[in-house]
Order: sequence, then C-alpha cells, then structure tokens
Amino acid sequence: MSNGDNNNGDDDANEDAGASRSAIPLIAGAILLAQATMTAATWLGDYFTKRGVGRKVLFMAGLVTLPVRCALIIYWKDAGNAFLLSTQILDGIGGGIFGLLHPYIVADITFGSGRFNLISKFLSMIICVWDSYLFLSLTTLCFCTVHNSGTHGLMFRFGWDYVELPWSNGC
Repeated sequence: MSNGDNNNGDDDANEDAGASRSAIPLIAGAILLAQATMTAATWLGDYFTKRGVGRKVLFMAGLVTLPVRCALIIYWKDAGNAFLLSTQILDGIGGGIFGLLHPYIVADITFGSGRFNLISKFLSMIICVWDSYLFLSLTTLCFCTVHNSGTHGLMFRFGWDYVELPWSNGC
C-alpha cells in the first residue's frame, strides 16, 4: 500500500502539510536572527548606558526601529525571504533595548521606595494582559470577517481540523 492510498482521497490535506512545512526554516531563521540581534543590542545598550548615554535616547532608538521595520516589511513583501529575514534585525534591536531599559526605568521610578519588585511585576502583568487582549480581539476580528464573508460559524484552525468557537454566534 503506497502513501497515496492511505489518504482516503484527501489530497488537499497533503498539499497543506507540504506548504506549512516549507515555512519551518524561514520561521526558525527569523527567531534565531531576532534573538541573536536582541542579545547584541542588549550588550550595546548596556555599554552605552555605562558610558553616559541617556535612557531616553536609547528608548527612542528602540521605538524608531519598529515603524522602520514595518515599512520595510511592506516595501519588501515580494522581494524574497532574505529581505524579510533582515527585518528581524530591527525587531531584535527594539526588543533588546526594551528588555534592557525596563528594569532601569522601573528603578528610576521606584528609587528609595522599596517597591521595585512590585512595580516591575505589575508592569509585566499589564503588558501580558494587554498582549492577550490584542491577540484575542484581533483573532476574533479576523475570523468574524471570514464568518461574514460566507463561512458558517467562527472557525479556528487547530492542526488539521477546524473547530467552531463557542462565541461565534455574535459575529
């Protein structure tokens, strides 16, 4: 029995699996490149902080990288994977600087109060809750758009199967 005989006539499932597996090296490269750049940006940020460069300057440098990255992604969307991977360098610079400056800024705010851990963890909690809210709201928006364009029920893809979400009737 060959592999083609075992799929019960579902050739689309095999095509989807091949397409999704071809993206694995691209995703792995994006993660590794961003993490390596983040490490280097953190070291450089620490170096500049010790040399007297202000935190506001570093914070603005981190903020500038994000819109530049987004603009390059839009500009290079059809240029190929190497160009898209290169935008991860800017993502790593922003992430490294923000990761470095978070404890510095909290230490500046809480100096002498003994509340560093409280404020630091509170800010981390707010960031996590906000990220979760954005993920859920954008996911719901995207799938409600799909729902209103002709599919029945709000569907979410888990591996091979689509599962209807319980709150899909409100779209």
